[in-house]
Amino acid sequence: MPFLLTDGPVPARVPADAPPGTAQLPWSCRPPDLRLGRRRGRQRLRSNATGVFGRAALTGGEGSVIAPTPIPAEEPSGSAIDAQTGKIFWGDVHSNTIKYANLDGSGSSVLPTGAASVDGPNNPVVDLATGRIYWANAFDDTISWANLDGTGGGNLNTGAAPIEEPWGVAVDPAANRIYWANLAGNTIAYANLDGSGGGGQVLLSANYAREPDGVAINPANQTIYWTNFEGGRSEGSIGWARLAFPEAGLAPLPVGAVVEPGGLAIAGGPYGRGQIYWTNEGGNEGIFSASAEGSAVTEVSTNGAPLAHPSSPSLLAAPSVTRTPLPFGSLRSIGMTLGCGSPGWAEGGVESHLYRAPQSQSFSWTLEGVTLDGATGETLTASQPGTYVCRATASNEAGSTTITMATYRVAAEKAVQHVPRSPQIEGIEVARDKRDGTATLLVAVSGPGALSVSGPQVVHRIATATGAGLVKLRVTAKGKALHNLRKTGRRTVKVAIEFATTSGHFVTSRSITLRRPVKPRRHHKHPAV
Repeated sequence: MPFLLTDGPVPARVPADAPPGTAQLPWSCRPPDLRLGRRRGRQRLRSNATGVFGRAALTGGEGSVIAPTPIPAEEPSGSAIDAQTGKIFWGDVHSNTIKYANLDGSGSSVLPTGAASVDGPNNPVVDLATGRIYWANAFDDTISWANLDGTGGGNLNTGAAPIEEPWGVAVDPAANRIYWANLAGNTIAYANLDGSGGGGQVLLSANYAREPDGVAINPANQTIYWTNFEGGRSEGSIGWARLAFPEAGLAPLPVGAVVEPGGLAIAGGPYGRGQIYWTNEGGNEGIFSASAEGSAVTEVSTNGAPLAHPSSPSLLAAPSVTRTPLPFGSLRSIGMTLGCGSPGWAEGGVESHLYRAPQSQSFSWTLEGVTLDGATGETLTASQPGTYVCRATASNEAGSTTITMATYRVAAEKAVQHVPRSPQIEGIEVARDKRDGTATLLVAVSGPGALSVSGPQVVHRIATATGAGLVKLRVTAKGKALHNLRKTGRRTVKVAIEFATTSGHFVTSRSITLRRPVKPRRHHKHPAV
């Protein structure tokens, strides 16, 4: 069962000391969490109201409230999740800061934002691939960013894109773009994510943007969605536009389903492909969901979680697998090392405000179906004959996901002579490209099979060996490693190199130092405070 969260002033019906965190359900039954910020409208900003975050099951169930401490949330607008560290971020309009806290509300603090503008900050989004948080500034018409590690930030070059009281952002890493809604300009605009400008606006065939608020992208069909606040009217709406070709419209939702809506988010995969969640701040206050086609509209039961002007939803889901190793049933002998391999875990769907990166990973082994106590590493030495199975489990605040990584049949010693030759990596050479900070691995393999390079700091890549010889694999940093490489010009990353054939599985690891030129930093003079 999924969970829902909102933020806003503490309503009278929710006790201020309500227990924080998720409902106490077994991890195997815990679904994704929905966290909701609150856009109160320009005329209501800076009201000095203390805010909270609520939590309840998306499909109904116990709700609760999360109150950040020791630094409170003051006029929080929007929320975003760093699932890897278990933190929630939000724009604090009253203090003009970006704040964060643990997902139980503890350890709240202010994120250093360096030279970035923070003026009416709202509806942030966390992008783990770049190690940054992005937000819109409604008061000075800018889009800003800051590093999640607190090393500063800046304003994004939006080029010729219109920017008029921006509310809500959506990051599309694949297209190198960031989108935002212009509440005052009635447009949906974009710019290049890498700061090179390239700004423009989404072309709409009719007046489908009417005081647009939050934005989200469904990567499955390359469609951007936005809420139309249309304040003071009896009906709002949800607009959409294709990103690949000029087609746009309004979602065919029933009368009364959308009234002064705030932000929106999109859930896909096992939790409903293309299911849209949005908040109503107006007369029909609440959280609602519908399919991308506008059918099956339902109200999400918060059951005690705060509902004072909820807006800007963000989804937190249990970890999801992007790849699994080839199935192995290879024969081994006693005394040999068995490898589990490294699964690929999704960092999240930042385009749709869906966060699901793992906060931790563990391994377990069984022999003939019985768990081996103390066997919690990626490798295991076979000590007796039988069938060994290795499983990997990734966890975050929304739950855990376990997958079977490898299966081995271990024979008695007398059967060793019949074991086919195991796959081998016979040599590795590293060729570095200092122009772009990458490296190429030249891997000598013993025969045909699948070769891959992976690790938490690098992009996962796969190559196929058609026979014995050399195979090339490119090593590219990602996330915080990429950020540090760009900043310092040097970064050492640890990679796992796997070689799999029909007769077995071989795993080794290397530490590789990547280098690239560092652009000279510009020094800005700031007036004294």
